[in-house]
Parts: sequence; structure tokens; C-alpha cells
Amino acid sequence: MPAQPHVVGRGAAAVYFKNAVLRAVFHSNGPPTYDQSAWFLLDFPTRELARGALLNQVVVAGEAGSDPTYMKDLSLMLSTIGLLELQSGEWPDFVTVMAGQAVQDEHAGYRRAAVQILGLLAEALGKNAVHALSNGDLG
Repeated sequence: MPAQPHVVGRGAAAVYFKNAVLRAVFHSNGPPTYDQSAWFLLDFPTRELARGALLNQVVVAGEAGSDPTYMKDLSLMLSTIGLLELQSGEWPDFVTVMAGQAVQDEHAGYRRAAVQILGLLAEALGKNAVHALSNGDLG
């Protein structure tokens, strides 16, 4: 059965979001410049509102046992925001919160999303991700 158009569109939107906010971060002439992300063109209250809305959707969708592709799309966006805000110091407990949710027993969907988020974050941080995350050395 082919994917529903809204699922394909939502997935494409999540990938576009990731690419748009990371476009100026990763480049071939030096280390990542996280502060150059389009995400930081938004003021802090707007970023905080967006982050909270995405987290709320993970909770609601996880409790409802939502479609795994929806959770994957949310995870991609939250891991992108988490990567940027960890680097800027604006979301210092991001890894701790996600790790706590990854081991909770109540909702499998929420657990899966937290594990996906941590995996995507580790992939973005590269080969030293585990060391960097465990030591809080993200700079």
C-alpha cells in the first residue's frame, strides 16, 4: 500500500526543516558554526514556544500510540533543535530529559521517540558523540 500523501508531505516538511535550520551550520571550510543557524533568527520566546509544542506533540502522540512515521518526523525536528540548543547552552538538560524518557515504562511510543531523538543527535555530533554527551563537552 503506497504511503498516504499527508505522510509523505509531513516527512518532507520535517527533512526541509532540518536542512533549512542547519544549512549555515555545516560547511566545508571549518568546524560547525551552530550560532549561524536560521533557528536563531527567531526570538527566544518563539523558539521556546515551538520547542514546547513539538515536545507536547511527542507526549500526546506517544501516549496515543500514534503512527511511527509521525513520531519519526517529530523526532527529527526535536533532535535538530536539541543539537543547536545544546551547543548554545539554551537547552542544557535536553539529553538528560530524553534519556529519562527513553527508559520510562509507561508509553512505548514516547520511549521510541526519545531513543530516535538521542540516536539522531549522536549521528549529528559524529564519532565522539558518546564521549561528548557523557562529559557535557559539546563545544
